[in-house]
Amino acid sequence: MKTPTDVNIPINAESRFDLNEQTVPRSVDASARIIPTPYRSEIPENGQSFDVSGFAIAGAALLGETQYGVADLMKKLGIDARGDHDVFLELGALPLDIVGSESYVLNITADETTITATEKAGLFYGIMTLIGLLDVNNDMTLKEMVILDKPRFDYRGHQVDVARNFRSKATIMRTIDAMAMWKVTATVDVVMFDRHATHLFILLAQHTMQLFTISLMCCTLH
Repeated sequence: MKTPTDVNIPINAESRFDLNEQTVPRSVDASARIIPTPYRSEIPENGQSFDVSGFAIAGAALLGETQYGVADLMKKLGIDARGDHDVFLELGALPLDIVGSESYVLNITADETTITATEKAGLFYGIMTLIGLLDVNNDMTLKEMVILDKPRFDYRGHQVDVARNFRSKATIMRTIDAMAMWKVTATVDVVMFDRHATHLFILLAQHTMQLFTISLMCCTLH
């Protein structure tokens, strides 16, 4: 119980959000918005910044089934799939210091963007990085740069404890989208132990195919 002299701020979701608003700068360099931080970034001093209306992805078939997850996420974020910026996907050799099935090189220029990887997982993560560079709530601006990235850990999971903190089906679906953009490799570990969690399970079961389609973006892509 709080006493009259207790000035501690109760920590809950709302107060934590307010505190974070005070610590995060309003103006953030686009190259610093990538989550997780890429292995290496090369930003030329004379690199141009340019606006795009969306991405026209060439070679999407190389993504396999995950191409549908990419299209779904772009649609949700309002990114035109027939936009004015060409994105070319290609399978090829990578620099020795980033070689791996989930690694990629993302080369952004004002004329076009190229994503190179040895496997479809790397291509997928390259697209997630490209999407993460866009500020979809304001002018969709990109800056010329080269990103060379590889994962630091093979297993990157996320747990949602709905048994103690109930979350709606819509929240879980948004979480899965965020997991895809943040390059999480494991499906959602949903903890269900009480009747509230059972209710969530029923909601998810009604949309099994929808959940499966979007989950493809988050599963290990080997």
